[in-house]
Amino acid sequence: MYISTLILDVPAPRMITLERQLFQSVLISWKSPELNSMNENKIVSAYHIYVDGQFRLAVMAKEKTRALIDNVDADKVHNY
Repeated sequence: MYISTLILDVPAPRMITLERQLFQSVLISWKSPELNSMNENKIVSAYHIYVDGQFRLAVMAKEKTRALIDNVDADKVHNY
């Protein structure tokens, strides 16, 4: 499994982790971005999760920092 983040003008999540890989799904988690003087006015409202370039789900930033992604082929390398 390969996990990457898209860097924009908003802070990126930290420590993206594969918590569990199941037969057809994966559970990932992450830490909220660190705020510093360069991005302290930026607000993350949601995390958009893509698998192989396709949007799969959105997680509201204030709700949680983990997601269960269904319909993922465990025998294939994916980009998240």
